[in-house]
Amino acid sequence: MSSPIGARVGVYDVLSPLGTGGMGEVYLARDTRLARQVAIKFLPQAFARDPERLARFEREARVLASLNHPHIAQIYGLEDSGPSLALAMELVEGPTLAERIAGGPLPIDEALSVARQLASALEAAHEQGIIHRDLKPANIKLRSDGTVKVLDFGLAKLADPGVSDMSALTSPNMTGAGVVLGTPAYMSPEQARGYTVDSRADLWAFGCVCYELLAGRRAFEGETASDAISAILTRDPDWAALPDSTPAQLRRLLRRCLARDVTRRLRHAGDLRIELDEIASSPWADDGAPPPPARPNPSVLVPWAIAAAASLAAVWLGWRTWNAPNTGGSIALPTTRLEFSLPSGLELFPSTARTVLVSPDGKSIVFVGTSGGTRQLFLRRLDQFESTPLAGTVGATTAAFCMDGQSLAFVTAGGELKALSLTDGLVAVLTKDASVLYGATCAADRIIFTRAGALWAIARAGGEPVHLTSLTSGEQRHAWPSVLADGRTVVFTVETSSGTRLEAVTLDKNERRLVLDQASMGRSGPGGRLFFYRDGRMLSAAFDASTSTLTGSPAPVLDIPPDLNGGTPVADVSPAGVMVSSLDSPQRRLVWVSRQGAEQPVTDTPRSYLNPRLSPDGTRVLVQAGGIWVHDLRRNVVERVPTLSAAANAFPIWLADGKTVMHRSGVGLRVQSTDSNAPGRTLAGTTEFDYPSAVTSDGKTLVLQRSSPETSFDVLVAPIADTTRATALLRTPAYEAGARLSRDGRWLVYVSNESGRNEIYVRLFAGSDRRWQVSSGGGTQPVWNPDGKEIFYRIGDRMMAVGLTADGDQLRLSSPHQLFARAYAYGAGITIANYDVTQDGQRFLMVSEDVTVGRLRVILNWRADN
Repeated sequence: MSSPIGARVGVYDVLSPLGTGGMGEVYLARDTRLARQVAIKFLPQAFARDPERLARFEREARVLASLNHPHIAQIYGLEDSGPSLALAMELVEGPTLAERIAGGPLPIDEALSVARQLASALEAAHEQGIIHRDLKPANIKLRSDGTVKVLDFGLAKLADPGVSDMSALTSPNMTGAGVVLGTPAYMSPEQARGYTVDSRADLWAFGCVCYELLAGRRAFEGETASDAISAILTRDPDWAALPDSTPAQLRRLLRRCLARDVTRRLRHAGDLRIELDEIASSPWADDGAPPPPARPNPSVLVPWAIAAAASLAAVWLGWRTWNAPNTGGSIALPTTRLEFSLPSGLELFPSTARTVLVSPDGKSIVFVGTSGGTRQLFLRRLDQFESTPLAGTVGATTAAFCMDGQSLAFVTAGGELKALSLTDGLVAVLTKDASVLYGATCAADRIIFTRAGALWAIARAGGEPVHLTSLTSGEQRHAWPSVLADGRTVVFTVETSSGTRLEAVTLDKNERRLVLDQASMGRSGPGGRLFFYRDGRMLSAAFDASTSTLTGSPAPVLDIPPDLNGGTPVADVSPAGVMVSSLDSPQRRLVWVSRQGAEQPVTDTPRSYLNPRLSPDGTRVLVQAGGIWVHDLRRNVVERVPTLSAAANAFPIWLADGKTVMHRSGVGLRVQSTDSNAPGRTLAGTTEFDYPSAVTSDGKTLVLQRSSPETSFDVLVAPIADTTRATALLRTPAYEAGARLSRDGRWLVYVSNESGRNEIYVRLFAGSDRRWQVSSGGGTQPVWNPDGKEIFYRIGDRMMAVGLTADGDQLRLSSPHQLFARAYAYGAGITIANYDVTQDGQRFLMVSEDVTVGRLRVILNWRADN
């Protein structure tokens, strides 16, 4: 086409050329309506000549224009210039990443900053179903303030979704108008082979870009396109080219992005962003090995190190005999008992699920831990001092070792069942809608999990899950499956209205057999013995797996504190004779804290307190501590609320009458009276993925949050009289949770990570969707001052406050200011408030965690006779 300089296209005056790209020529233009400069790209004339393609392009362009993200160059509009189409886009000043890399590799901190911004952009686009398909340094710009902007998002798909990149490379018409190619050096293997691609192709390209940032050279080089594609399909990158200072976690993450087998590649840009955030927030040593996420201060570290040294000496004594040469069994290995505390800031996740496990060889422990409000899996090898976070496991609620000891199966809070390889750190999503609370188990070739109350099995390599069991009359749930030593028998718990029992099912025949009444959570231990729980105790008995029958009398193994997880022991045992258990739950206290930070105890009784809630009249405290408890502040009396065993991990709230509570359970949201032993009821249409958030003052409307793999957390509204009619109030690709209503029911405050980090927002509960950002620089766990004129929230150890004034449907917000700063427990979730505020807004009911830390007990060479 002739030069458009000086022409007006729509509202844009074309000023000067900027460059030429695969999708056409780019010019600087001025938006005459908004008085701003833009980039305008003139697209190939083939689009304007093909009505079907033009209509498709316009539809897709509208989707791209909806990508309003700080790290994606925005599309402003699509104009018909006569002979061709013109795409008006955000003008991004600064060099491309390719130009920046030409000057040498980026320092680690700068490379991480770029990588995190790229991951955030990919996450936002992928949530909208948009794939870049041509991510490379030349399509990424760096502004002078360090902001990254990705260009041409989705244009490769718009060019011709029906043409594969590889077929375009081999086509005689590959230079024709409208054909956009992925750049060979950044193509994923499936893209290079001409297969249909999904968002994982962008994660491969991200790995290539990130490698180039650090190494200053391409991951896959070649003199020609064919050479580059050959390298992609046959060779690994030269990992030695990465600088020695590259953190080990970052190296592992790059390997997961550049896994040639797409089923072994990192799947979600959101997981990528989370892991990069963790790497960036953790200091790394000169050798590139990152420390655990929470390092205790020196005053805590010294006694921990002394205790650990004493424990390690005991471990060494047991280890010597444990790994001693086999002498024919004439020597009975001594039983060694150890105790060690978790480092300050790291605590066991309180749940009824299996949150502590020991490897089949007995040499490693994995547990679900919470540090700084982030929950993930941690690995503790018994010959080492420290617990190491396992990358890619953020949000894990329960886990199981596979029989080879080299991999894990785990379930996240969103119900995703994942597999983790401990040898290379690769994480794969196998399926969704797995039960969050009721565990999984890993056989040689299959993973067994609970879904919709029954057991399902899925191949470890992925595929479609199949039914293993079905509920029969009177059965509520099949839970906590465990593969026995023979590798083909699964023992599981059957929950009924009258109690629990253990049954076994064979993987090859799906035959069910009764094992034991009034028992739960069975597993195989040393000598083929069966370990199980009954009445708050772990017991074991000789067991014949071939007939699924006990051949000896049960004998007690360990007892647990009565308030720990509602009576369910947190323990595991391996066939190697190693047992691990939690000696106690984190012992916390409830305290009053003034606005100035002055502290006063509420009660002297320590428990594993979580999620305290003051009653509407302020006279009673509803709190979770294994079960659900009510503390009458007037009489200083604490009483347990009668609940089902499924109510642990309950997140309770008061209803409007101040006598009834609602809590989460494994069967859905439940309503329970605190003043009578009458049975509670489950709200129809709710599941274990729902959490109660708030109830309107008239008691008619419920606000809840729902977890899902697709959108993380959403906020829903439902009439309490019919919760099957729940509708979404906040459902976006971002994480929205922690919702709380103002007392008058007009305003809703909540947490969202739509900006790339957690921030507090407030909006009208009904009516306009407009929302105001409350926090600045991050925030979580919002709570209203009961007078409705102030919002409190937490950021790290600081309690912040923001004043607000309502004028009709408009709000005026003050700047955030700090009230006090001190470390209080964050609880099981970083968005659901682990504190409450008195009626006058002058005192905070906080959970102090400075009494004791969680302790684990390890027994080496356990025997039935010791």
